Amino acid sequence: PTYNNVGQNSVQTQDLFAASNVSAIADSITATDFETREEALSAAESVQNSFFNYVEWKERNYTSVGIEDEGEGYEALLEQITTTVADVVNNAATLQRIRNVVIDRDMLVLDFAYQYFGTSDSDTVEKVILLNGLDNSDIFTLEKGKLMRFLVS
Repeated sequence: PTYNNVGQNSVQTQDLFAASNVSAIADSITATDFETREEALSAAESVQNSFFNYVEWKERNYTSVGIEDEGEGYEALLEQITTTVADVVNNAATLQRIRNVVIDRDMLVLDFAYQYFGTSDSDTVEKVILLNGLDNSDIFTLEKGKLMRFLVS
């Protein structure tokens, strides 16, 4: 008699790819230079959630095909994720934070950039537009009462 282990082999192959994917996410986050604290903390949360989703998936699928998980690969991946999250959180403390302000008068984007960023050069104006998700109707005049975001150290 033969033993059909196609299901077990398939799950273990998928596990290899899934673990590699989580590891690659951690590597990419480690290599990223974040501009704001919020971006960094969101990335740390994202990689942590990817790891937890992977572990849940692995446990469910190993149980479904009758494989007893001995934790091979888990410890190394856990260490990588833990180190990544710790590094990103530590580095986040040095990054700029996003603050919100409701503008008290109509103003040009140039005026907003100068008032809250200290300069109105084209790079800063572009940063204001991107940070606030402004479209063509907003980029000239910001209306009184509009919620705007800016960066602080």
